[in-house]
Amino acid sequence: MGILISLAVLSERATMQVYLDRTKCVRWQAACESCFSSRLTLKEFEVADCAMAVVSDGSEDITFQIKDRDGTNKILVITPEEEAEASDSWLLLWEKKEAEADKLKENPTAKS
Repeated sequence: MGILISLAVLSERATMQVYLDRTKCVRWQAACESCFSSRLTLKEFEVADCAMAVVSDGSEDITFQIKDRDGTNKILVITPEEEAEASDSWLLLWEKKEAEADKLKENPTAKS
């Protein structure tokens, strides 16, 4: 299971680690966003069709490891300040963070 690769690194900084496998769920993207938003608001991912595991460990961030339908593994760390944005769209937040990370790789001295 490649989705569980970085458990040791993630456990140092995440309040909750949530492992989702979208290949196990039949929801299309808009329904997935709605389901994710509801679960994020309640902090209750155990009951989602795509939930594989939920591990609590005490800080404020929530780290999601998401196996997407195309086979890619997405890691999304959501801070308390980002919860509203993630509630609107976890995928758009992930894309935004990926773009910011790519910019930093291209220009390590720039701030995002």
